Amino acid sequence: MFGHLDASVIQRKEIEKEEKQRRTKTRVRTYEKLNKEKIAHNLLVRRLKVEYGLTLEQFQSHEDMQGGVCAICCGPPVTRKRLDVDHNHTTGRVRGLLCSNCNTTLGRVGDTYEDLQRWTTQALSYLYQDKDG
Repeated sequence: MFGHLDASVIQRKEIEKEEKQRRTKTRVRTYEKLNKEKIAHNLLVRRLKVEYGLTLEQFQSHEDMQGGVCAICCGPPVTRKRLDVDHNHTTGRVRGLLCSNCNTTLGRVGDTYEDLQRWTTQALSYLYQDKDG
């Protein structure tokens, strides 16, 4: 009989635990829905600090100095609301803010002067072959 009681007590505790987890998930989802902007802001602040050593004020200062446009193409942010932080992957030094297109291109081509020069020369040569077409 004690084994049966023990099993029902354990089962009840498991049900209570599951209910508590469901209530917690519901509270978290509700909080996230009501506080999307606050959460996004906090994530941005943390990411800037951890990945680039920047405060939000420093990021905004870079943005103001660049007039809110990409340092390469002078266009506004393309796919996101903000420009991306471009940095030297060797030194960690922040170079400026780029639109996602320029940042992705630079990352794919290589972010040294030599890489970019080699790619540009090859790309121009490639396009020159079709200049009259």
